[in-house]
Amino acid sequence: AAPQETVFEQCGVRQLITNALDGYSCTTLAFGQTGSGKTHTITGPDESSEDSLGLIQRSIRYLFQEVAARDGTTSFVLQASYIEIYKEQVLDLLNPLSGRGALPVRWKADRG
Repeated sequence: AAPQETVFEQCGVRQLITNALDGYSCTTLAFGQTGSGKTHTITGPDESSEDSLGLIQRSIRYLFQEVAARDGTTSFVLQASYIEIYKEQVLDLLNPLSGRGALPVRWKADRG
């Protein structure tokens, strides 16, 4: 298994964050077989050390470092979603205690 820092450096998330700061909408998606390490890669282990931080922690740190390094003439509005799609249900992982259960999935023939 690759170290978490190597995954962050080589998977393209750093470039996505840079693109987002330049005004593009970006998404990071982890998919794969049960037990393949998606959650570990995205969030890191339950008891994290600096070396084991997942993509989310590393991404947020990099995002705020980049915002601070900008010239200060641009203002930023930061928005994030963290969802899990499991057994055809969409779950809000930023607000798991909302009591709403699965989020509704919407589809429109003319917009997808």
